[in-house]
Amino acid sequence: MKLFLLLALAFVGANASNVPEIKNLEFIHYSNMKPSYACNLQVNNAATYCAGTSAFNTNYTCLCSSPGWVESVMGCLSYDNKNTTTYLDGLIRYCKIQGGVELTIPQLQDAYTSYVDNAVNTSTVDGYNKTEVIDYPVLLSQYETQLYRDAYDKYLGNYDDSLYYGAGIYGYWLLMFVVGSIVSWSRYLFPGLFTSNGFINGIRRNITLPALVGRAKTNARSLSFIEFLVPSRIESLVLAGFLALMIVLLSVNTGYIPGDPVLFSSGAARLRYVVDRCGIIATMMMPLVFLFAGRNNFLQWVTRWQYSRFVTFHRWTSRVMYCLIIIHASGYTKELGNFYSSALQEGYMKAGIVAAVSGGVMLMQGFLYLKRRWYEVFLIGHIVLAIMWVAGAWIHVQDLGYVYFLYPVLAVWFFDRFVRVIRLLMFGFPLADVTLISDETVKVSIPTSNYWTSIPGGHAFIHFLRPSSFWQSHPFTFTDSVVEDRHIVCFCKVKGGLTSSLYKYLSDRPGRCARIRVGVEGPYGEPTGAKFADTAVFIAGGNGIPGIYNEVTKLGKRSYDYSHQVVKLIWVIREYKSLVWFYDELKALKDSNIETTVYITKPDSAANFDDYHDKSSEKCDSSMKEKYTHYIQTEVSDFGPGSSDSDSVVLSAVKRDLSNVHFREGRPDIQEIVAIEVDECQKSVAFVACGHPIMVDDIRYAVARNVTNAGNKRVDYYEQLQVWA
Repeated sequence: MKLFLLLALAFVGANASNVPEIKNLEFIHYSNMKPSYACNLQVNNAATYCAGTSAFNTNYTCLCSSPGWVESVMGCLSYDNKNTTTYLDGLIRYCKIQGGVELTIPQLQDAYTSYVDNAVNTSTVDGYNKTEVIDYPVLLSQYETQLYRDAYDKYLGNYDDSLYYGAGIYGYWLLMFVVGSIVSWSRYLFPGLFTSNGFINGIRRNITLPALVGRAKTNARSLSFIEFLVPSRIESLVLAGFLALMIVLLSVNTGYIPGDPVLFSSGAARLRYVVDRCGIIATMMMPLVFLFAGRNNFLQWVTRWQYSRFVTFHRWTSRVMYCLIIIHASGYTKELGNFYSSALQEGYMKAGIVAAVSGGVMLMQGFLYLKRRWYEVFLIGHIVLAIMWVAGAWIHVQDLGYVYFLYPVLAVWFFDRFVRVIRLLMFGFPLADVTLISDETVKVSIPTSNYWTSIPGGHAFIHFLRPSSFWQSHPFTFTDSVVEDRHIVCFCKVKGGLTSSLYKYLSDRPGRCARIRVGVEGPYGEPTGAKFADTAVFIAGGNGIPGIYNEVTKLGKRSYDYSHQVVKLIWVIREYKSLVWFYDELKALKDSNIETTVYITKPDSAANFDDYHDKSSEKCDSSMKEKYTHYIQTEVSDFGPGSSDSDSVVLSAVKRDLSNVHFREGRPDIQEIVAIEVDECQKSVAFVACGHPIMVDDIRYAVARNVTNAGNKRVDYYEQLQVWA
């Protein structure tokens, strides 16, 4: 472990000789030791029992071994009956921790007896010099004793209180998880509960469903080059409560003790209370921040919340945690003043700077603008910086007793990685058929392992094991293949990064396809509660269709066999050519009771029929060839490729072959579709959406407006789209 920490420090040129030994000292709870700390300072301000020491520069081993000091401290503790067994145990702990000296109750009792018999009032001693070493106990001012106690109750009590405040943060999130779990599981297990309750529907319409302001939730907003995702309204309220609680916890109990002999001034005292509290709470928050970021976060199963919601919470809790670190660091910089340069020679200070700088860079490189354009750089940088953050924090707090809060950080991180590796190994690393279709989509057909069980609406992280990308994993929704048993199929839209690299690679391959070995980590996610509604409407846009199709087919089969549920599928695509890569799946719906509608928003695009004319003979995937039926090939042979007559014939043939699909040209009116489905359903309707963020936001907005309706019908909304980058 030490080698790991030293390597992290080497990234910023830290001197290994200044790294302290890994002691992992016991955490100190000051409760019964506070009077001992107060008495130590008061006694050392009144007398000297060890050469070369002063009130704030002490040799605890010497002091705890000095009978005069022990007797004076026992006299101090006797004021207001602080010499009970509880506080004697505190003095024993104090000397054990600070000086490594073992004291016993009988020794302390004898010391008190000696104090009563031999204590000296130094004001009566001629020429008394408190800097000269003495060996007898001294009498102390009881007024000052109370002042010292009050000061240390405040000063050391702040350390103890900070733990309770940090626990309060966990209590807040625990409350959110409990409430969220009750709501989610009640909605799933008891779908009829509160079906038409006006109060519940009002909460859903105004709080739990809509975006924070307007419609944008999954669609990123921007200010110049700064892009950002806005949490939903319910997420924003949860985060607002978290921020409000944090402000309260940092503000309470920071008052000044007049005449404070420890921190001296009001400004210094308040500053010290806040910066110490910030450091402790930030350290306690680290396990929570790491837990929220994990793919195998058990809270996803407990609450049934999407991973994207936890990523949102991860972002904001990490930002708050870093703000606490900045307050902690800047506050101590001010407090140290002229001693700052010498303090920097300490290894724990250098380690703290490593952690603070790493955390700041990590926040900066996590901006959406950078992440979306240079994801590979973000991924490597985030991992390296996280290691440096944990290593620096570990060294910084190890001698303060707070290193034990970093144990769960490592446990969470290693558990998540362990489960991810197990998932990859259980799936194996099969060869996938990867095909570029219509210059817009990469189709990936993957044979599954025996353990694999598809989750309707789920997603998986896929590694393409090529030299340039094997270390990356990207999330894709999938559907079970309709042409090959025990295969799943993903359809990846060509964008930047990995899919752009695959596009370039496949473009130069014969037939624009290749067999690439892949690793699959999953499945993640869970089916929606749409199965409980009288009418289930699934709306997909573009490449959002696989997960939607996977769930709608499962639900359609259930509806066909066991119920009278109405199941509808709406797919919105830009051009007719997009039908090429999902042709088999649409055709497979002929034998189902799923009402399928396809909207083509640009029906007159010149590129619509190129794939039907020119690319059918090039496909290396045999299932692709089957899309182009014999009568289509025969009917277009009398026309030149690309002619309007040929295009018309192809379109007619496609529509005849997909006679189960209703084709509509133009953009769908989302508001109208939602209103009609709510009006026509029997008692309840559920909408499930996945596609372009703007479309998904429009669907959410329309559903939220129809939650309260004239027919007092239950209206639910589920979102398969997850945006976290």
